[in-house]
Amino acid sequence: AYEIPKRDWSSDVCSSDLTELTSYFTGEDIIDYNLDIAHTENYLWLLTNGKIQEWNILSFSPFSVLFSRYIDLGFQNGDGLAAVDDTTLLVEQYSDVPSLPNQILKVDISLDTPQISSLIFLPSGRFLTGDITYNSNGKVIVTNQDISGNTFINQYDYLTGVFEVEINITDTVNVPVGLYFNNNQIFVIDEYEYGQNYLIKDRKST
Repeated sequence: AYEIPKRDWSSDVCSSDLTELTSYFTGEDIIDYNLDIAHTENYLWLLTNGKIQEWNILSFSPFSVLFSRYIDLGFQNGDGLAAVDDTTLLVEQYSDVPSLPNQILKVDISLDTPQISSLIFLPSGRFLTGDITYNSNGKVIVTNQDISGNTFINQYDYLTGVFEVEINITDTVNVPVGLYFNNNQIFVIDEYEYGQNYLIKDRKST
């Protein structure tokens, strides 16, 4: 069983720690590339419908990037984007056909034309809402929702695509839009409460 306590943003970050970065993306228009963002130490990617922008990261502090290329996906994608490494991304393939489940695709971008393979099928009637995250333990974690509005966090093994854990967060998080890790803890962000974040805690560990 899990508990999902609300976190006070002020205990984690103050306004002086935040820097607006959009003005640092120069040379290419990033308008509409707002579905999701992912990065490694060397690259940063911005997602829109059917396409990804790739930027070389020159420096994190001060923040500096240089436009690299456009990546055409060739399929109808959803909101989520995650980076496994410099040449592998994870993207949702969206489907509104009940018999065709939404899935997380592995996108190899080492060549000019991306090589796409299926990795994870979401449960029937589910679609990604918010985020895909890949962590250093080789796990893929996905925020998702069913057609009745119930919300979940699911964990899968990256190498096999096998489902491992599901947490129903419906009673606490209405519209999950983001996931992040801090000190080996998982936090989920709720759009409905203007970016309120919640800590996912295993009651067995408390």
